[in-house]
Amino acid sequence: MLNISKFGFLANGGDPHIVMKPNVHRYNLEVAKRLKLARHQANLTQAALASCLGQPQSFISKIETGERKPSLVEVALICIELRVPLSVIVPRALRAAA
Repeated sequence: MLNISKFGFLANGGDPHIVMKPNVHRYNLEVAKRLKLARHQANLTQAALASCLGQPQSFISKIETGERKPSLVEVALICIELRVPLSVIVPRALRAAA
């Protein structure tokens, strides 16, 4: 049986050719939590960060609550504004699975 659970994947019946998608919702929530923490550590409000990105405050709010799933480019741009490496925001298991 193929063991790839460390990447957050589940093998279907042990068949290495049938692999389920990772728990995307869990990763989105983890990214949201890390972005919010980084924003707080940077002493920025949602409105201030959003303004730097040319977006409304609701853009950041929806990402942080998990209502909106940001693209990799959006996460990277937020990281640039927060002066935080992308590797701090993206969970290790997700980076390893890529």
